[in-house]
Amino acid sequence: MKPGSPATVAIVTDSPSFAGAERYLAVLVSTLAERRFVALLPDPADPEVAAQLVAAGAEIVEVAGLSRRPSIQGARNVRRALRAIGPGLVHVNATDDRDLGPLVACLTSGIPALATVHLVLPHRARWRALLTRAALSRLRCVIAVSEASAADMRLLGVTPRVVRNGLPAPHLTTAARARLGLDAEAFVVGGIGRLHEQKGWDVLCSAAPALVAGCPGAQILVIGDGPQREALRRLPGAEHVRFAGALPDASTLLGAFDVLAMPSRYEGLPLVAIEAMLAGVPVVATAVGGVAEALGDAGALVAVDDAPALAQALLALAHDPDARARSAESGRRRALERFGAQRMADETDAIYAQLERCTMTRPAVAALGRVRNVPRLVARMRAVREPLRFAAAEVRRRPAVGAYTLRRSGQVCYLRHHANDLGAFEDVVLAGEYEPPPAVARWLASRDPGPRILDLGGHVGLFGLDAARRWPNARIVALEPDGGNVALYRRAVQRNNLGQTIEVLARAAYTEPAQLRSAGALGVSSYLSAGAGEHPSAFVDAVDVLPLMHDADLVKMDIEGGEWAILADPRSAGAAGPAIVMEFHERLCPYDDPEAAALAWLESAGLRVCGNIRRWPGMGQLWALDPDLI
Repeated sequence: MKPGSPATVAIVTDSPSFAGAERYLAVLVSTLAERRFVALLPDPADPEVAAQLVAAGAEIVEVAGLSRRPSIQGARNVRRALRAIGPGLVHVNATDDRDLGPLVACLTSGIPALATVHLVLPHRARWRALLTRAALSRLRCVIAVSEASAADMRLLGVTPRVVRNGLPAPHLTTAARARLGLDAEAFVVGGIGRLHEQKGWDVLCSAAPALVAGCPGAQILVIGDGPQREALRRLPGAEHVRFAGALPDASTLLGAFDVLAMPSRYEGLPLVAIEAMLAGVPVVATAVGGVAEALGDAGALVAVDDAPALAQALLALAHDPDARARSAESGRRRALERFGAQRMADETDAIYAQLERCTMTRPAVAALGRVRNVPRLVARMRAVREPLRFAAAEVRRRPAVGAYTLRRSGQVCYLRHHANDLGAFEDVVLAGEYEPPPAVARWLASRDPGPRILDLGGHVGLFGLDAARRWPNARIVALEPDGGNVALYRRAVQRNNLGQTIEVLARAAYTEPAQLRSAGALGVSSYLSAGAGEHPSAFVDAVDVLPLMHDADLVKMDIEGGEWAILADPRSAGAAGPAIVMEFHERLCPYDDPEAAALAWLESAGLRVCGNIRRWPGMGQLWALDPDLI
């Protein structure tokens, strides 16, 4: 490798056929044309997988014994191939979380490895899930293709980065209906995908009679092949569905469909839905996995295994061409804005670059750098009842989630090491920065049966746990936009039996219902912006918090990014409750002086500051109370 050039990436995949996960690889390789990619495939390789990757620009190496199930011979052959290639990074492309063979083989190679996991399967045996966690937790990075998949991984104990799938717009075939033998004037419902139980084609067969009865002349066609091919053709209703088999470049035929049906039982972030949106084809799908993230309001969602609902949704579009046109336009706009191939490639390449920088430092030096502030580490260790496990997680090079029992309260909290969780841990647990001033403490203690607390920016729940300890009869409502934080906060609530005390809402705080986008390109930042971010990694729903603020006895506000708009809205001062604790940040702050802006808002709300902590310029914390209560 030439000095300064990007490292070679070895892609390892056990794909037996070309499907969504392999399409992801081909798009990634072709978009990152400046990198050298070498794809390790099973021997013999699937001809279409090999052809697509070669066309994208990858070199191909076939490896005997490479398969989903781990084997000694397969791992040995993968190691030999990697030594011959000499890559800087190994990227495992896992169709789902059962792909242990490539993971184990790459982990034993000694080369920094990451993985993209496209799907976490539901209802797996616990011992299988533990094996998956053990393998994934040893990687330098795990990429999830949707927030839904990321949440499933967090439940496994793995902390991923979210890089949503992206695609270029498909090149649509002219005269696609003629090629497929479809009537030019018919209403056509199409489907693309493997003939597998996951895809729910049996539900489409069940819905077909009602669809044809309600829309005479309608035609239903499914492109794809798989293990359920013969079984599906024998189902009641299948006489109305034509199974066309696998066709090359199926996405180019999307123009033949009036509507794409996706009755899946589980999904990661389905590429076929994105392709349909880019092609201007409305989508009717089940609300599973990352489907809702993909469609937003640009498609119709129905329940899993609900054939009548599927038929009704398809019929509604069949009889309303204007609705189809609106859905098509909305879907095309959404896909271009959020699911572009270049965005996905850029975010993945940024992870590659980060891992390359990490590998330039000798492991021993890196470990010393991580614990260079020994007094801080010791203070953190003393705050929990599992100090050795805490210290081990801090020294390790990879991110990890740990459950720790706080010495002071006996409560269990969940923390991500090598993330900003430990900064919040120091603020709340070690420094006691949320210790209320005496006047505020007296006011909250006087509330019967307990204070109503609104936590705007709940993070992983450290403030909420502390408030529940101080005021056992409190009723706490927490808003948190980051899916990873929500998962850990809810686990803490469940672990500490605080379900009657704390309610965690996966929402952002705003002064009107809206959608906000993350300002972090890698999906690791939890602060939000109403319009910032060239490559947004997440869109989250925001709720109008003004009524909630008005009804609360204490409002805890974590103000950063787009949340500064709460202060800018003149209605917010009138909605302020009697007590406020406000943590302000300069990140994406529209004001020159964040502290002055926060103080001015508190004054306009008629509150008196009774506590002020300055951490550093542009960041601090303010406590304020109604003067009549002091």
